[in-house]
Amino acid sequence: MKIWFELQDDHLKLSTNSKQIFAQKSGHYVQLDEPQVVVDAVKELISQ
Repeated sequence: MKIWFELQDDHLKLSTNSKQIFAQKSGHYVQLDEPQVVVDAVKELISQ
């Protein structure tokens, strides 16, 4: 898991305007498992 978190952190560094969101109760289909996480993220992008 340590390596996985390090790789995820590397992705954040690819942009100066990035944010990492962990969906705690989902797998690969976050839009189905935790749709509110996706909705909130889209709303945040729109408000920027």
